[in-house]
Parts: sequence; C-alpha cells; structure tokens
Amino acid sequence: MALIISKAGLKAKEKELELLKKKLSELRVFKGSIAIHSGDAWHDNNDFEQCEIDERGLLKRISDLSAEIDSATIVDDDLSNSNIVTYGAKVTIQLSRNGKDMPKNTILFSDSDESSEFMKVSANSPLGNTIYQKEEGYIGTYTVDTNVFTVKILKIEY
Repeated sequence: MALIISKAGLKAKEKELELLKKKLSELRVFKGSIAIHSGDAWHDNNDFEQCEIDERGLLKRISDLSAEIDSATIVDDDLSNSNIVTYGAKVTIQLSRNGKDMPKNTILFSDSDESSEFMKVSANSPLGNTIYQKEEGYIGTYTVDTNVFTVKILKIEY
C-alpha cells in the first residue's frame, strides 16, 4: 500500500530526509578524520568500523524514506464542511475488539508531529485506513495480529 499523506505530512517527511542527509554528511567527515589518524582497516580501527555500520544504516533509511516520499499519494482535502473523514478531522468512534465494546474515543486524523490532546491516526494505520473517507455512521472492521476490531464512526468535526 502506498503512503497516503497530507501536504504538511509530506513537508515533515522531506525535512526528516534532509536531516538524515546532513547526518550522513557529518558522519562521513568524522569517518574520514578517523581514517586519517587511525587507519581505515576494520580490524585495526573499531571506530572506523562503527562508522561504516552507521553509514550503511543511514543510507538504508535515506533510501527507504526517499522511496516512501516518491510513491506517496498526497491528499490535501478541504472537507472542513464535510462529514467525510480526512486529514484534520476530529472523529469520535466506538471500537470493539473481538466482540467486546471498548470505551468511546475521540481521535485526530493527522499525520503531523504537532502535539494534540487526542490520539492521532493517519490513513496508513489499520484504523485510519478503515475509516479514511468514510461518513458518520460507517461501520467497518480491521484485523491486527489475531484481534478483530469493529469501528463505528459516531461523529466527525472540523
């Protein structure tokens, strides 16, 4: 499934990618200084070997994040006068797990890092994917591990 993300969420991902690239650049400078002073053979220089490991990890994270950004579906729905769940909606839901009702909960449909008094859910989570672009009264199910959840949308606010 492709990443579904708002324009604000995309900006955050792009910022994260830039920070990772900066971190990689700094690591490579440090790695070079270690190689100059202590040699670049892994068996002689544990710090150099650790830099190599860290570099590979950062390269993987940069590659994965770049692919995620490139394949993302960007949504910036202006449905503030709508009764459809999308980014920015405050949604009151009733969940049940394996047939047992859980307390009603209000969630914020968001992919931002901003703090909120509500639990945040994005379209990329099992719950978010189930209720994304659905209307009040919708009942759907999703599975996490061996648990089957049923969700009912009680109220949508913007």
